[in-house]
Amino acid sequence: MITIPYVTAAVIIFVETTTTLMVFGVSPVWMMITTKASSWQQGVALVPIGVDYIIGTFLSSTLMKKAGSWLLTFVGSIGLGVFTTIIPLCSDIPELVAPYLTLGIASGTARDTAAFAISVTAMDVGTVLGLGIGGVFLNAVGFFRIMLGAGIFNILLSPVAILLRNPPSIEKKDEMTIVYKEENQLKTLSYRPQPGEDP
Repeated sequence: MITIPYVTAAVIIFVETTTTLMVFGVSPVWMMITTKASSWQQGVALVPIGVDYIIGTFLSSTLMKKAGSWLLTFVGSIGLGVFTTIIPLCSDIPELVAPYLTLGIASGTARDTAAFAISVTAMDVGTVLGLGIGGVFLNAVGFFRIMLGAGIFNILLSPVAILLRNPPSIEKKDEMTIVYKEENQLKTLSYRPQPGEDP
């Protein structure tokens, strides 16, 4: 059953994926124009995002047990928003390292907050849109406005993560309650069906 926490997580994953891949799509063009970066520099500059995405994904399960998925998603969304708006202020490749590192970790932390099928769908749609519309927006409004808009949108979306505070339990409720009469009194007994029995 799809519930509000799953939908919320899927929306956040979609927005974070779209933002990250928009950065991937338009940053090389921006770097080539503003920093005169060569093709290998454009590629190497994006390595921190990929590396930290993997680190963020692995750390998310451990951090979730300590902080909770909603707080992790909230902080990740704010971090993604803040550092996306900082990217256009960087004037050379070394200055891009910190925003790119944060971008990678932030986008990797929200992956375990939704059911697998929902999160994969949100990521796939975000991937297509992030890469597809990045070039269109770059020509229409420019790099600075794309990053500023995406950053502010992520920051404004982050409070929605509070809806992830009490996700529904995914454990199957397979206990049966049996009511029986003993010495003129009704008593209840919990019974868990054994393998092979119909509940």
